[in-house]
Amino acid sequence: MEQWIYQMIEKTIDDQLEFRYYNLEEDTNDKWLWIKSDGGPDGGAWMGPIKDWSSHSVEYFKNVKKYDTVITAGANLGLYARMYAKRFKKVYAFEPEWLNFHCMSYNNPYENVIKFQAALGHEHTFCSMRRPTDLNVGMHHINELNTGTIPVVTIDSFNFQECDLIQLDVEGFEYPALIGAQKTIQKFKPVLVVERPSEDVLKFMKHYNYELQAKSGHADAVFIPT
Repeated sequence: MEQWIYQMIEKTIDDQLEFRYYNLEEDTNDKWLWIKSDGGPDGGAWMGPIKDWSSHSVEYFKNVKKYDTVITAGANLGLYARMYAKRFKKVYAFEPEWLNFHCMSYNNPYENVIKFQAALGHEHTFCSMRRPTDLNVGMHHINELNTGTIPVVTIDSFNFQECDLIQLDVEGFEYPALIGAQKTIQKFKPVLVVERPSEDVLKFMKHYNYELQAKSGHADAVFIPT
């Protein structure tokens, strides 16, 4: 009975997934495990990030001084994490949604990519997730704190020994994630990439003497320490 249940779960997962092929930056591996429904009219979490990386990723690296450690959240299905893995010694990738995390792990079978099924925030707690649409699996976001089964952790709690770049694409939870990274930011002054920065995020940047360097087509804003 138990084996049958596991087989049914595996079949349910397999029915939701497919392999897609795209050679990004002449990658030696052009195969990606992806969620079938993702794509939609705007390309979803597939073509949008591919186009954005191809045209704007150079802005992320203009002022990176070392390539030791990058923190990326939400890592989604692992497209950016794989590209970071080619440049940085260590990639810490955070993705809370379970099926996204499954694909991200498959797409990044590299020793230098450390993967966490967790969200980033300003305190340690748990959360539940909301999936507004499966046409763009990059839009899943935290629904409610202090409930659910997904861990929420702070960047500072890891006591990183190095940090050169932090990228936050966490669907409106960027400010709490930055609050939870204040000590790390003060200590290492990494380049910060934040999607659609709110007024609170802009005030945070000003307080820590960061200035806007560039914006990408995908609404990422790149901030550097002055």
